[in-house]
Amino acid sequence: MGDSFRTAPFPTRQEERLKQILKSGIACSSWKTGKTVLLFKKGDFSSPANYRPITLTSCIGKLFHSVISKRIMSYCIKNGIIDTSVQKGFIEATNGCGEHSLKLLKLIEQQRTKGCTMHVAWLDVANAYGSVRKEVLLAALRRYNIPDYIINYIDNYYTGLTIKSFHNESFSKNIPFNIGVFQGDTMSCALFLVVFNAILEFLKENKKCGVAFDSLPNEKIVDLAFADDLTLITNNKTSMSRLLRDVNNRMNWIGFKLQPAKCRCFSLSRGVSVATDFAINGEKIEDISSDPMKFLGVHVFNKNQRANSGNLVIKSLDSLLTRVDNLNLRSAFKVKIYKCYVVSCMRFVLAMHDLSPPTVNALESTVNRYLKRWIKVNPSANCDFFYVSDGCDLKSLKSVYAQAHAGFIADALCSSDDVVVHLASENIQAACANEPAIVDIVQSSVAAGRQCGASKAAIRKVVNKKVSQHASALKEDRLQSLVQQGAWREVVKAQIADTFWKSCLFDLPEKVIRFMIEAALNISPSFTNLLKWGKTVSAACDLCGATKGSLCHILNCCPISLNSHRYTWRHNSILKAVYDFMTGVADHRKWEILSDLNQSSYDNHTSTIPVNVLSTSLCPDLCCINRAEKRIILAEVTVPFDTINGFNNAEARKRTRYASLVNELTGEGWHTDYYHLAVGSRGMIARQAIHNILSMATLMRAPSKVIETKSLFSNLAKVSINCSYVIFLNKSSKDWTVPSLDQLFTVSTR
Repeated sequence: MGDSFRTAPFPTRQEERLKQILKSGIACSSWKTGKTVLLFKKGDFSSPANYRPITLTSCIGKLFHSVISKRIMSYCIKNGIIDTSVQKGFIEATNGCGEHSLKLLKLIEQQRTKGCTMHVAWLDVANAYGSVRKEVLLAALRRYNIPDYIINYIDNYYTGLTIKSFHNESFSKNIPFNIGVFQGDTMSCALFLVVFNAILEFLKENKKCGVAFDSLPNEKIVDLAFADDLTLITNNKTSMSRLLRDVNNRMNWIGFKLQPAKCRCFSLSRGVSVATDFAINGEKIEDISSDPMKFLGVHVFNKNQRANSGNLVIKSLDSLLTRVDNLNLRSAFKVKIYKCYVVSCMRFVLAMHDLSPPTVNALESTVNRYLKRWIKVNPSANCDFFYVSDGCDLKSLKSVYAQAHAGFIADALCSSDDVVVHLASENIQAACANEPAIVDIVQSSVAAGRQCGASKAAIRKVVNKKVSQHASALKEDRLQSLVQQGAWREVVKAQIADTFWKSCLFDLPEKVIRFMIEAALNISPSFTNLLKWGKTVSAACDLCGATKGSLCHILNCCPISLNSHRYTWRHNSILKAVYDFMTGVADHRKWEILSDLNQSSYDNHTSTIPVNVLSTSLCPDLCCINRAEKRIILAEVTVPFDTINGFNNAEARKRTRYASLVNELTGEGWHTDYYHLAVGSRGMIARQAIHNILSMATLMRAPSKVIETKSLFSNLAKVSINCSYVIFLNKSSKDWTVPSLDQLFTVSTR
């Protein structure tokens, strides 16, 4: 069979073989064994009941069984056997947790506001999947008129099942699997829902004792199910007691067993939370007055639902960040853990809880506090820099919360559950934090998606993208409105230069990362800032005595730094990175690459243009010559301060200087290209420089070489920032020794 998979298309020969297997009713023996691993859930490590068995089975068998499972589910849903407004576990393209949570919380809110009575019970089934008997499963399949050939196949498959349990680094001998659905097999979820549906059918007959929304008086809700998690809702105490008794009896008849110790209840009397005395088999069910009930990911409280949820989420976030903070790691790695792990952990929590705007702001403030501690940035730093795409490009929890809720409302508006659609329409404003822009995004995206027949997942993806862009735009606008800390945004907005700070965030030493962020926001301890903060009595430069020792002056304009070759050292460091890249991609059979780095000192340069090409006193930083095609490329590197005027003035100055040289070379018959490469002293790279480097690499590339410019641009930013950091550290020191060009990329150590 393995050979045929390699020689025949799956839809032809293999499809026929699988059809024959199904019609014969005999499963392959290799599909009837599995390797089981026990995954710990919670509680006592020594109790087997606290482990979930996951079984690894044949991949071909799982593929085949997934087809059977999908057909069983499709048949049951289309024929009304499984009511997807009640059972939302394992239902395709359905956010069951969110939809049931929306129903329950809105019901509680309505009854509390109106001063009405309501009783809720959350039931826990002991080892639900492992309690399904084979004869009960087959009887349920026959009751719902599943085709005989499928029933016969399932009967054969569940006859002779064995597992090997993994323990102490080895697998046991084969163990017979005699009861329960085979977890790990792709049919198990559909088969379990078919068996459990008998309980839901009984409850359907008792809808009259349920609770309805005022706007939907004919849609009474008596039960909410997510696989084996069952919630009962009644409008009076007597009905709840009767339902608990009858549901328990039917559970026992099927083979399930309720665990009263893990069940919970909640009651409202005239809108006020009251203690209750519900019981199962004489054992009292605890209410949620002392501990909240975790219902499908959302915590349900006895009172003050929104405030208590907010406090719980803030506490959960703070606990998670504290654990990260206590790790014995570099601070930059802690930031990366936040980006890759913490945000993912919090996404579902934020999606499931309805939080007030002050709570959402408190969450972001908590994150900002830790980020500032890890990066050790100036307390006055505006934290929007952490989250904008041109800054550190981290995920904002405020943005994640807006995305999650907007995405859920979009899902809910497309739901097959009429009650959910109605509730989503009523609550769209609150769910979108009363932001008209987000409400418009959701409504327009859903309308457009419906019109073109898009799936819910596609609509949600569009909503998430647009909400993320909206949130980022708000932060960018807020940051740009700041005269000092937002000045760098003008360069980006004018499309003069691009930032590569986010690619440097996890690769530079901690002190350099701090300098990078403070320099970008212009809040580094320059002489002018120290005077502004009351830390000194003068803003004069310690080296040259200039009255305004700003960051721009220190990094680019100090004559003492210029004459002591500090700026030249930084320039040559960047030039070396460009030179190494070009020599790495060039076709050396055609191109000769000369650089200004080959000179022995910083004074009395000879030209990089060979005398046999042209005799000139001008010395461009790079000269690339293709003698066969009589083509020459000139490139000049500059390191201006990262402002619009800084980049534009550097471009104009260099172009004017080398215009005559280009004309002379052209007059000598050389096809001459001139490129200006501007890398800002704070790590920004001119867009024209990016384009020019790509053009140069394309012209000179050897056929076998791949142009990897992304790492080059990140490297250029790192070199510039590293060098500027060293220059900044020596802003008061007149003693300067030019660092060796062999140590360009280790100018500061970790």
